[in-house]
Amino acid sequence: MNTKEFLQKLSQSDLSKIGHRKILNHLIQNIPVPILTTIIKKGTPIFRGRTEKNVKSFNNEFEISYRTDFGDIKKYGRTNRPHQSVFYASVPQSKGDYPPLTLLTEILPDFFEEDKNVKNKHITIGMWVAKKDFEVADICFSKDYSSNSIMLEKRKLWDEKLKKESIDFNQHIDTLEFISRQFSKKKIKSHWDYKLSSVFFDLIQNEKIHGILYPSVKRDFDGLNLSLIHDVVDELLELKSVCVYELSKEPKKVYPILCADDLGFMNSDFKWIKVDSGSSPE
Repeated sequence: MNTKEFLQKLSQSDLSKIGHRKILNHLIQNIPVPILTTIIKKGTPIFRGRTEKNVKSFNNEFEISYRTDFGDIKKYGRTNRPHQSVFYASVPQSKGDYPPLTLLTEILPDFFEEDKNVKNKHITIGMWVAKKDFEVADICFSKDYSSNSIMLEKRKLWDEKLKKESIDFNQHIDTLEFISRQFSKKKIKSHWDYKLSSVFFDLIQNEKIHGILYPSVKRDFDGLNLSLIHDVVDELLELKSVCVYELSKEPKKVYPILCADDLGFMNSDFKWIKVDSGSSPE
């Protein structure tokens, strides 16, 4: 069975019946997987959001950063396996991009559906910045990304590079397209559907790379998500500010109502200040 046949059969299998480690070991031992990477530059803003019923539910970095309740993480996510904490965030795709919009579509997708009845909600968004340059895996080979010009340009550059450097170009392209399809899945029937993208997240860590950059599915691939293994977050990122946004369905508005730039000793005591919502983006 060649690589393409194996990957196709794997994607058609009941993933709840195949061990995570078994898949990972097979890939490591039998299938050369080119890891395409990009650099998150020092100073890049990185946004992470949390929702809660009460307006001022979060008052310190510990509560809005990566999860530490490992035992309660019972299901697969886009990059995490059960009991694995991953820092999910969004980064600007281009100069004019607005990452909090990506967070909103990822965390509260029903807010943007006209036929869904959603009460007013609040989302707390923290802005971290990269303390230094760091390398992450780049996901850009899914055909679902065809409407995203930045992804198309990335793929073109990687195609050219692989043609020059690889003797197994077609096999590498098949593998990269397969991996990217796992990250662009829209029809998620159960958490097992995230298993293969989570396996790839473990695979890159085997290569000493601690994060993945991939287009946002919920935002129709317009916007970038970042996943970082929780162990490196405090080393690589620094929390700079936090805002609480209010979401109003009728009229449809998204605006900050509280912000904190003074985060207290070691970011443990946010000093909230009310914001004039009239000057905020919608």
